[in-house]
Amino acid sequence: MVERYVPIDTEAGILMGRTVFLDRVDYDYRGNSASLIGTLLSTSEQEFAYELTFLGIVSFSITELDFYEYRGKSAFDEIINSKLVDAFKHHDSARKLSPIHRHFRLIAYDDVFEIACLNFSFSIRRGVTASPSLAAGPGG
Repeated sequence: MVERYVPIDTEAGILMGRTVFLDRVDYDYRGNSASLIGTLLSTSEQEFAYELTFLGIVSFSITELDFYEYRGKSAFDEIINSKLVDAFKHHDSARKLSPIHRHFRLIAYDDVFEIACLNFSFSIRRGVTASPSLAAGPGG
């Protein structure tokens, strides 16, 4: 089957281009969860603080944007018919993978995250000023 990249429609709409800025990653090893926290720009140039939390993680990878071969539709996609999840099905001797595990890809300004997990939550706070890293622009 061919992988399909399906944009995730968030509270801020579909995230396009290099509009997701990352300030912090909190990884809970014991809880198999990770929260990505930062600022994003909407299509109307509004700034929002966001927190994107992935739950039930079985795979978490980060690639520097310059080394990533772009595929997909948006900055935050679900990868349907994921080759990664399919490979895990064939190597899951401990039976940790469930039929509801999903594969997501988030492109932040400089990094690409690929996460295979059970689910995610996305929340924004409107009216938040830009983080110092965003206010300074790319490169600080």
